[in-house]
Amino acid sequence: MKKFWKIILSVTVLLIIAPGSYLWAMVLLDSLYKYQSPFKEELPPGQPTQPLVQQVVMVIVDGLRYDTSLEMPYLNSLREKGASAIMVGIPSPASQPAWTTLISGAGLEINGAPFLDAEHINEIQPIAVDHLFIQVQRAGLTGGLAGSSWWQKMVPDRFLYARFFTEDDQEDADEQVVDTALRFLKNFHLNYLLIHLNQVDRVSQRYGAASSEYRQAARRVDAHLRDIAQATDVKRNVLIVVSDYGHLRKGERGQYGRVALTAPFVMAGPAVVPGDYGQIAPQDVAPTVAALLGTAIPSAAQGHIRFDMLRMDEVQQAVKQVTQARQRLELGRAYLRSVLRVQQAHHDGPSRGNIGARTLSETAEGDVLVAMSSLEVKNYTSAYTLGGLAVRQIDKEMEQARAQHIQKERARRQIGALIVILTPLPLLWWKRSKRLGILIFAALLTIAICNVLFVREGNIYSPNIPRPVEPFLEESLRRVAIALAAGLAVIILRLWYEQKPPLDMIQTVYGFSFAVIYLLGVQAAVGYWLNGPTVTWHLPDLTLFFLHFSALVQSSMVAAISVFMPVAILPIYWAVLLAKSRIWNS
Repeated sequence: MKKFWKIILSVTVLLIIAPGSYLWAMVLLDSLYKYQSPFKEELPPGQPTQPLVQQVVMVIVDGLRYDTSLEMPYLNSLREKGASAIMVGIPSPASQPAWTTLISGAGLEINGAPFLDAEHINEIQPIAVDHLFIQVQRAGLTGGLAGSSWWQKMVPDRFLYARFFTEDDQEDADEQVVDTALRFLKNFHLNYLLIHLNQVDRVSQRYGAASSEYRQAARRVDAHLRDIAQATDVKRNVLIVVSDYGHLRKGERGQYGRVALTAPFVMAGPAVVPGDYGQIAPQDVAPTVAALLGTAIPSAAQGHIRFDMLRMDEVQQAVKQVTQARQRLELGRAYLRSVLRVQQAHHDGPSRGNIGARTLSETAEGDVLVAMSSLEVKNYTSAYTLGGLAVRQIDKEMEQARAQHIQKERARRQIGALIVILTPLPLLWWKRSKRLGILIFAALLTIAICNVLFVREGNIYSPNIPRPVEPFLEESLRRVAIALAAGLAVIILRLWYEQKPPLDMIQTVYGFSFAVIYLLGVQAAVGYWLNGPTVTWHLPDLTLFFLHFSALVQSSMVAAISVFMPVAILPIYWAVLLAKSRIWNS
């Protein structure tokens, strides 16, 4: 009778874990996709500087892989004449945040863009932070945009002197965009023109990045770049070619875990110092364009002017560096105030010291003031050096403020996570036996097989899970079922060897299920400790986030399947015992 009630209790607990884990997983995922930056302040406008060129044309080739860009002859000729780098660290598997970063210099955590693209174009909102088109207009210059209709929602018409938008699903969308952009370049004196070409990405989604169609699309773009470069006249103006992200060869952007975080960056023109510069951050693009055009740096920019890529005298360098330091000073002050508000909202109260408090350190503030003074007395070397030191110091203090508050939150969650992880261990030690060892081995085998299947199918540990989420759940259910079957095979063989009665078999199967759920629970508890129960004011480490999310999904599936496992296994177990009995009797 005691065994019967243990079985009833096991079923009850499993029926609680299954929906509970699933609900938490969906809330967790939803909080990532609905993430909103706590950074809401409107920053003061910066100061324009002397332009290095009169026109910058920037081409975003959507979805172009870095290595595929090396197969584009004309783009390679631009590389040889200009500056080139691998753009690394695009933080999101979606277009809107990547585009926003490229023209604002602000990272995903503060630029206000959604983590995941809107499902419908009518849901797209204007870019929430300062960006190049605003600064171009503020400086009395003219800006133009030709590309996807998504941009029409992101950049309001009032910031554009010339504009053209097309639907992405049109086969000749790129041709329409390029033809219109060429007319803009011929008929208007646009200081900043952004051209967005989408067909490489569209072809990748349809055929994959390893396909001949993908390479053909890249070659068509290469021909477009030749026409754009000729119309731009790269002997007088600057042409920049970038991508928002690439694609892994084993799949498409719409599938789970298929985003490559590297993309090409090529810049050519008279103000550009030729060379291979290794890597560039996407946040650096907007400040560098601002330096070329002489506009103020977008006020929320976290990137840096790439002085090493630009040809300018020491006066221009000093002025632009000091301007960047002043921009970063305002950003740093506002950012620390936003972190302080988060702390107060979580009942932390003001923190001690400068980092994470109301102001930047005296060192950061002082370096900016001394750099400005050096500029006034025409000590350009000192102004440039101190301006650079100030920018690096402010960046460091913003990161420290963020890390300090995250650490405080983790300290509060640590006890809860340890309780989940450590509480079962004394019971396991007390109940230690050979059978328990078999259960733990089978549970470890189940977890390992599930992960091996995940990796062998070409997936990566990154939360690029599209909506609807059902295809991902179906794949997870299949992997969990296969892994459980392998673990159960070990359990059945052991029970067959021991010839345990059916009630013992049912108890052992449920024990195996709880062992698997415990191991997944450890994974979820670590995710809870490091990232919290949901995404709140900061973006988590995305790999850890995925491990947390997947552990909850798998726990839910293991619990749901386990409720019915004895029903499926009992006839098999009886048949095995009967066969063994007949063998022994004969």
